[in-house]
Amino acid sequence: PQYFGVFKELTEKTAEYQKKYGENNVTAVANVIFPYYINYYHDKQKIKANYKIYNCSTPAQLEKLNEIASESSTNYFSYVWSNTANPEEVQQIVTQYYPKLIERIDYFNSGTRLFAKTDTETPGTILLPSFNYLNEYEKPVTGIDSIMISDIENHSGKSSILYTAENEFGPSFKHTSKDISLKDSTTIWLKVWVYCDALPVNANLVLQVDYEGKTILWRGTALQYYVVKPLSWYPVFLAYKFSEPIPEEAVISAYVWNSGKSNFYIDDFSVAVIP
Repeated sequence: PQYFGVFKELTEKTAEYQKKYGENNVTAVANVIFPYYINYYHDKQKIKANYKIYNCSTPAQLEKLNEIASESSTNYFSYVWSNTANPEEVQQIVTQYYPKLIERIDYFNSGTRLFAKTDTETPGTILLPSFNYLNEYEKPVTGIDSIMISDIENHSGKSSILYTAENEFGPSFKHTSKDISLKDSTTIWLKVWVYCDALPVNANLVLQVDYEGKTILWRGTALQYYVVKPLSWYPVFLAYKFSEPIPEEAVISAYVWNSGKSNFYIDDFSVAVIP
């Protein structure tokens, strides 16, 4: 029986992609516990290793992954992982810049993915959301949230939402599971752009599911891991794959929780459901 993820096969796939599409035309990243494990097979098989990063399992490393993918000029992007957490956010982040999935291979606790830009001729699959939501905070916001609208900073358009020490919560996304066609085995992607004048931003991007008066799911990611410098806009990601059926009446909420009473702006809050 096999108890550990593979490495030899991953190095062979990396070499295959580089040979087929060109060594300088494939940006490669790895997600492993220690670089030595995968580099051992690269050295043994005399396969050149040129991974831009060796860990994508934490929010701080996911921020780095987003930086690498956004700045990459190659037509292809490969990702391998083994014996460590494989965050759903990896695909969410990479497909922003490389929407086409060319190949996906899963081994025991390991796997490989090859992505490409849309204008490449290589056949592949583009993941199309079954539900899409985007709030650019340009339309009038009613109720108590209207006092949080600001035109001082913006990621797009003319306005954004300003959080201060007096605002623990702000505008939120709230729909039933039926409204957004959420089913078991589907994945939900949350994304919000954040700007601050000073670090740190002690707040969280939150996904919450409530049913019959009880919270049955709560996931959060800290904004401070993604917002690494002041005076710039940074995207924050949260992805979750549902492994069990969700009642149609369950309420799906997505919002920013200013748990640390920080001062910051948010803009372009999006929610997508991936079948």
